[in-house]
Amino acid sequence: MRMRARTVTIGGRAALAALVLLAPDVASSQRVPVRQLSRPEASSREGFTKLVGLRELADGRVVIVDELDRLVRVLDAGLEEVTQVGRQGSGPGEYMSPGRVFGLAGDSFAIQDQHNARMLVITGAGAVSGFLDRFGAPPGTSVPDVKLPPMAADGRGCFYTQAAPGVAASTGSRVRLSASAPVLRWCGRDARRDTVALVGVPESEQTGAAAGRGLVVRMPSGPFSPRAQWAVAYDGTLAIVTPDPYRVEIVRPDGTRRQGPAVSYDRVRVTEALKAEWRKDASAPVMGIMVGRDGSRSARAITPQPREPAEWPAYLPPFLYDAVKAAPDGRFWVQRTTAAGGPGAYDVFDSSGVLVERVAVPRGSRLLGFGRNGVYLVTRDELDLENVARYR
Repeated sequence: MRMRARTVTIGGRAALAALVLLAPDVASSQRVPVRQLSRPEASSREGFTKLVGLRELADGRVVIVDELDRLVRVLDAGLEEVTQVGRQGSGPGEYMSPGRVFGLAGDSFAIQDQHNARMLVITGAGAVSGFLDRFGAPPGTSVPDVKLPPMAADGRGCFYTQAAPGVAASTGSRVRLSASAPVLRWCGRDARRDTVALVGVPESEQTGAAAGRGLVVRMPSGPFSPRAQWAVAYDGTLAIVTPDPYRVEIVRPDGTRRQGPAVSYDRVRVTEALKAEWRKDASAPVMGIMVGRDGSRSARAITPQPREPAEWPAYLPPFLYDAVKAAPDGRFWVQRTTAAGGPGAYDVFDSSGVLVERVAVPRGSRLLGFGRNGVYLVTRDELDLENVARYR
């Protein structure tokens, strides 16, 4: 009897729902094992509001970032005892809107703080160690030609972001944009940016309108929009995951590229249950930065008002937004889309872009981060609080 694995992620926030059946739905030349994560070796006692970042320390403790509570906390190695790192504010050792976690050279890391337009640096021992500016540069230095905050970092001190596609043609106020957007990289102090790769953008994002000196880009308004995703490994290797065909392209730090084989999958039909899960996920509170007329900034939770499409797509793409994470071992995990109501799943690709494993995770869980000997998943309890658990 063959094993077929089918899976699904609902909405733009990585809420998982999947159905694991029998046999990997990959190309006939690929046979991969399916690993089931069912029993954690440690789970948190305390619930959190919305966890968006995690970093395991050398002694086994774990730093977590709670976006809606606007707090940075440390869990002990057993995930039971919780202590707070720093405090809310704009002074030394303080933060107002902690978010993305970026690994730095060595064992230290940085936490993005959009409200204060800077990054809080944490040492490998879990202590606050100063700040970087919002582009990752030390105080008193600069990063020329960089105007967008980073989206990722590697272990060599390099930061990465994705810029808007360039203008391909224009007619009056109408603008046609390029079919790809550049992934930019900058490393070290006073380092100029360079373009690492080009990432394809959906056709719905290839039109815009001129507005004074700026450009208004039409963004996709509908749910379940297929689009390429990327992630960066510790050594600077970039993985670009495309939805059609579903495959991984590897771009190494020296610029050499390798395209992995296409992966076949069973398409998942968009049902009323999936639409309901999308509505719930899309209307969940998110952290926003409000800018007043006087330039003052404030951080507060905002409840989005999602707009439903005039026509829903018939099928889900193989993955959705924010689906790709780089593991410490150089592999890349892609969160798969699945039918509503079951456990979730991740496809694991090696550093050459080949699918090597599928990991089934408990229903409603999502991958938050990696440790030396395991992965950390987040699930929501009956009180709508998030709990973190470590699986070996």
